Amino acid sequence: AAANGFELNAMNFSLSVDNEYGDHIRLTANLTGSYAELISFLQDLEDAERLMQVSSLTVQRTTTEDVVFNVTIEAYYQ
Repeated sequence: AAANGFELNAMNFSLSVDNEYGDHIRLTANLTGSYAELISFLQDLEDAERLMQVSSLTVQRTTTEDVVFNVTIEAYYQ
């Protein structure tokens, strides 16, 4: 997140076992940054070596040009 210029407000991790789709780590984060930084962050996730899925994304405008967003990402592993 910092590489994309975001301010990390909060982050949580949890492990999940799924016999159908594979085990994964669920990451939930609350970040603040610009809309362009959000797009760059999502592009970096798409280009990552590890298979990741954005399962939830909410975006809120602030009184400045920044946006606050909550994202839940599932990173799969074996």
